[in-house]
Amino acid sequence: MTALIKISKNLFLPIFFLCFLFLTNSMAQTSELQPKLDLISKNNFAVKIFEGNIFYGQEGDAIRVAGNANKGDIITVFVNGDEYRASMDKYNNWFVLFSITNFTEREYIIEAQTMKDGVSGERVQLATLKIGEEPIEIEEQQDKEEKDIKKIDFKDVLLIIISATLIVSLSFILFPKLKISKGKIRTYVRKIKKLGNKKKK
Repeated sequence: MTALIKISKNLFLPIFFLCFLFLTNSMAQTSELQPKLDLISKNNFAVKIFEGNIFYGQEGDAIRVAGNANKGDIITVFVNGDEYRASMDKYNNWFVLFSITNFTEREYIIEAQTMKDGVSGERVQLATLKIGEEPIEIEEQQDKEEKDIKKIDFKDVLLIIISATLIVSLSFILFPKLKISKGKIRTYVRKIKKLGNKKKK
């Protein structure tokens, strides 16, 4: 019995060390099998990624999801219940193409999985696709409003200048005529008063 206890004590450290190596190796393999996202583009233009890895698309948009991997990796992308096997170039850069067609939900999670030597890694969430127009952020909205205000101010100033110029020009033309007309009115008033006074007498 004591001999078995001694043997078990002697074997404990090597077994523990082997288990530790196995766990660290499996963890390293799992981390290596995680697909790496590099770029998402829409209709050949890079999309704007919002907080939470969210980007926006609409019906008919062509989406390209791209990343990089290790030699021998097989990347599969999952979206809307479909699987897309990624194309890989000689530099181990991968990409997947799909179009937004008949996407009935408001948002979709895009996931990817790496396989190497028959071993599959875990599915990793790359991004979230939201169906709809891309929202304008507060700063962009303020910039747009300021630009609109500047445009409106310029137009208003221009109209005021033109209006003032016309008023001044017309006043120079009409002012002498107004003086004459006032003078005539005064003479007519005097004549009426004189006639009135004569009738009273």
